[in-house]
Amino acid sequence: MFSELFRYYHQRNALEWDIRLHYPDNTYIRQLQEDGIRISDYSRFFGGVAFRGKGRIYSLYRKMLSRSSERAETLRSLTKGQCQIFHPTYFDDYFLEELGSTPLVLTVYDMVHELFPDAVTGNHVSKKKQRLVERASKIIAISESTKNDLIRLFNIDGNKIEVIYLGSALGLKSTASIRMNKPEKYMLFVGQREGYKNFLRMLRAVAPLMSSWRSLHLVCIGGGATQNNFSKEEQRVIFDCNLAGRVSCQIATEDELAEWYRDALCLVYPSIYEGFGIPLVEAFGCGCPVVASDVAALREVGDEAVEYFDPLSEESIRDVVANVLASPSKRADLVAEGRHRGDYFSWERAAVQTIQVYKAIVRQS
Repeated sequence: MFSELFRYYHQRNALEWDIRLHYPDNTYIRQLQEDGIRISDYSRFFGGVAFRGKGRIYSLYRKMLSRSSERAETLRSLTKGQCQIFHPTYFDDYFLEELGSTPLVLTVYDMVHELFPDAVTGNHVSKKKQRLVERASKIIAISESTKNDLIRLFNIDGNKIEVIYLGSALGLKSTASIRMNKPEKYMLFVGQREGYKNFLRMLRAVAPLMSSWRSLHLVCIGGGATQNNFSKEEQRVIFDCNLAGRVSCQIATEDELAEWYRDALCLVYPSIYEGFGIPLVEAFGCGCPVVASDVAALREVGDEAVEYFDPLSEESIRDVVANVLASPSKRADLVAEGRHRGDYFSWERAAVQTIQVYKAIVRQS
């Protein structure tokens, strides 16, 4: 999300902003820098010129100048009162003591740590999140569902929360030049698979469909820690369902992911809980029919562009998926509805609304 906000701020010169970042240490930041938006110290080093050994030279340069950490530089800016508004990217509360009177904007994505504590490690994130929520001048929730969860679980005044939906740029550019080896007929699963993501129940639900339709495959993209390998439990279920060789796990670039969406018979998204559900919006943009759980956030995002099932019922999952697979006209209708619904979610809209939050805070200060 933040990388797309940075892109908009830079391209539109919408406001003065800064981020303390020494290295481009994730895919999104590296993509920004490949597009000419140099926001890390490393990318600006030597005028942004890339050459072999630049990393070693930059590391030596930092040591020679005794450059402090990103966190220390952030704290120094806060202490000196150099920030008109502070908007952290996650829930680490290391800056609270130095924040002083600087207004804090906090984005809350979901309440997974509170609702599914067994699915995450420790409870420190939830405690930090609550401290930040209580201190924040304004909270941005990425859905009405997340806003309602915040109010219910943290007893937060709803007037303090603004809902700003996420967007997706996936599918906006042509990927015709990409050549990929894909099954002729496949369903798609995108994202993490553990716990509340409900992957194993979904897999058992669709197994009879795949048994009766021998050319049907299930392709999984991503998956966090396991990446392109299934866990032992997942492998056991695949073996027990006689689906070996027909359920695969892939790692994909954004362009490749768009291609996976475009040719899929449908995206199956069986989460028991979500704060938003960005794969739905990605699928809409790529012309992929969507079958998903009937839970608050997914219903909010999908509206009439999705066929819904009860995520706790294998029978419901199987029946709804089967109906979509059996009906080309239903899939065409879902694609058309999805294209229309997807227009409602854009990063430009999210950036404009975020700036409006900032301006409102400045006016009140």
